[in-house]
Amino acid sequence: MLSNSLWLEQELGWTGLLIEPDITSYTALLAKHRRAWTSNTCLSHTGLTKGSVHVSLTLPPGLRAQRWYMKGSSYQLGVTMKTHRYDSFLKSGEKSFYLVNCFPLLTYLRALNVTQIDVLSLDTQGSEMDIIKTIPWAEVRVRVVVVEIVTSKLGSQFTEYMKRLGFVLVAHFNDYVFVQEGDAALTRLHSQAGWQLVVLNPTEEEPTITAKD
Repeated sequence: MLSNSLWLEQELGWTGLLIEPDITSYTALLAKHRRAWTSNTCLSHTGLTKGSVHVSLTLPPGLRAQRWYMKGSSYQLGVTMKTHRYDSFLKSGEKSFYLVNCFPLLTYLRALNVTQIDVLSLDTQGSEMDIIKTIPWAEVRVRVVVVEIVTSKLGSQFTEYMKRLGFVLVAHFNDYVFVQEGDAALTRLHSQAGWQLVVLNPTEEEPTITAKD
């Protein structure tokens, strides 16, 4: 559900690296036999290897919602979205805590001997900007960046920062899509008749949680 990478594997034959710190979600990930490297760890938002506490969320008894709403909102303790849109939703979840190892993005890339990322998809519930700032741009080329951003204010800040790095915003909903200026993919996009920035404003409503019948 809502995977940014599964279609690329199934339809285009891509492979890559999937990083998932939540043990329940990671177990489900393994069961899908993905065409990619996987790691039950987290991306460091400081650029340093460290241990961290992961907060895993589940629905409390008596309530129901889309399973991925709650599980997909699991987060690193002390680093999470703080917006009116999700605050009460996150507080409603039952929490379990466990230690997880976090590594800089460059550590994973060196282990895989990778210097170019075609698509970097980040959804870390609040630490995306800090993770972007750890990337050594002289060593790593990133063609496309897809980032979950849930408020227009943060989206504007992120867009300005990515612009300084040489990226162009080409679309956004909850996910913002940036393409490196001068990349062949951006050239092809601009050459399409009627091309324009795609902006789909997400709803400001919280995910729905209701009592079970």
